[in-house]
Amino acid sequence: MSGNFEEIWNTNFAGELPAGYALRSAYASRWVRFHYLPNSKRYPDNESEFQTLLKRVDTIARDGLALDRDLWMVASLHDNARLGDQKRWHKDVRIPHKLTPAFKWSFDINDAEAGQYTVLAGQCRWSIEAFDPLVRQIAAGTYAHILWLDPNSGIVFAPYDGGIDIILPSENAAASLKAKYADWFSDQ
Repeated sequence: MSGNFEEIWNTNFAGELPAGYALRSAYASRWVRFHYLPNSKRYPDNESEFQTLLKRVDTIARDGLALDRDLWMVASLHDNARLGDQKRWHKDVRIPHKLTPAFKWSFDINDAEAGQYTVLAGQCRWSIEAFDPLVRQIAAGTYAHILWLDPNSGIVFAPYDGGIDIILPSENAAASLKAKYADWFSDQ
């Protein structure tokens, strides 16, 4: 897979922000939310719960994403983030996953106070082993606005601190995934 990530994003999601919460609003009929832990528990308290979380993340990723071809990993960093946060983000996210700048976005282009985000993207293949440390940090709320995109199907896999938002190619695909993992499905 090659190509300009901004073009690929716009082919699949023109006019939408590369953030799970924005996509779930725009594509509500194709959106599914799963909780990381049983009983809708948001944060793991111990290693056993982290293992449950990682198993669920990997299971949903394997069911939703194409594991036999390249995906795009996408991460956004606020341009006005504190220097220490930027350094940690570059060390934990950008450098190990070989992300490069793709484009900028803002919550409100008419509001200078809102600031801008730089979107970085890089090609990868899904592997829980490769993303375990990052998934743990996302689950803990350390990082946000990180997602994986299958450019062929338009599937977006967006973990957050509490669960996984996934945008599927159709309402039928969303219904099928909901049914398959009904006990993991969030009512929110």
